Amino acid sequence: MSTQLELLQSAVLAAVDRIITSGQISGDAPTSIVLERPKNREHGDYATSIALQLAKAAGRNPREIAELVAAELTGIDSISRVDIAGPGFINIT
Repeated sequence: MSTQLELLQSAVLAAVDRIITSGQISGDAPTSIVLERPKNREHGDYATSIALQLAKAAGRNPREIAELVAAELTGIDSISRVDIAGPGFINIT
């Protein structure tokens, strides 16, 4: 059985894949993603810098990519909140 972390990683990877497949950004879809526990619990349960990584390859602003990913994650039952922080970090609760 998958853990909560594995399910969340799969959800983020699927969101990124949909964004790339739809042509909203260019580049290759990653095969893995790093989700970390923020030091400050007010920043969510998990955080990822995937938008920063994608921005470099796509030649786009990382916050724009973070907004696209956040929009794809909104509405998933296991996710109650998605916030964008700093230059494009995605915080997920």
